[in-house]
Amino acid sequence: LASPLMGWLSHQNRMGPRTVIWLGTALQAAGFLCIGPSPLLTVLLGYGLEDMPVSLPLVCLALFLFGLGEAMSMTPLMEDMMLSCVDRKADVINSLSALMTSCFSLGQMVGPLMGSFL
Repeated sequence: LASPLMGWLSHQNRMGPRTVIWLGTALQAAGFLCIGPSPLLTVLLGYGLEDMPVSLPLVCLALFLFGLGEAMSMTPLMEDMMLSCVDRKADVINSLSALMTSCFSLGQMVGPLMGSFL
């Protein structure tokens, strides 16, 4: 749902695609910290995890942050790769698209396989 907004945001001269990608990565990290909740939150927030039990609103917040961060980091990625190849844009567009799709699909396959072994 947020991808069209993030695409528009990355086209703004003020932000640019790399800023949106970095902000999205930070939101994903915040979502991962909240989903456990992570023991790192005791350091960041200053109180123990026993004061913050896992609750439905916390999990919903974590998933919202992760989803918004995913839209922010994946939507402008192809644009950023194309801006990096200004001189050879016409030559590399198919290669970049194939590389991005292959790496994303490989991660979707290897991640669950590694997780099942752990």
